Amino acid sequence: MARVQWTDEYLTQQRQSADPKGDAVIRTVFERRDIKELDAFMGQLVRDDDIPSDLPDEIRSFLGETSALPLWASVEQMRAAARLFNIYGAVSLASLVCASLPQCYTMRPTVGCTRRRRW
Repeated sequence: MARVQWTDEYLTQQRQSADPKGDAVIRTVFERRDIKELDAFMGQLVRDDDIPSDLPDEIRSFLGETSALPLWASVEQMRAAARLFNIYGAVSLASLVCASLPQCYTMRPTVGCTRRRRW
């Protein structure tokens, strides 16, 4: 994968881009107004890693097309990242949460903020 300069313009562009294949599947399910299919699928994934047998054709097709890792993906690097997260993930999360509390309480109200803190 080519290295990219992370400029403001690049990041803004990336925030505006999405997953065209995934978006098409979700759009199809929403157009049928069958959100229950999607909810059931997501619930199944939370409970079990197996793909449900009654999965809508659009979602099943999407999963089949996107199940392979990209060529640039390194399974060993992903395993190393997972090991690192298992060691330091909870501590990192706790540190970020604890650091955010005083930062949020001491920040100056933004322009759009209508309520002011009274001490």
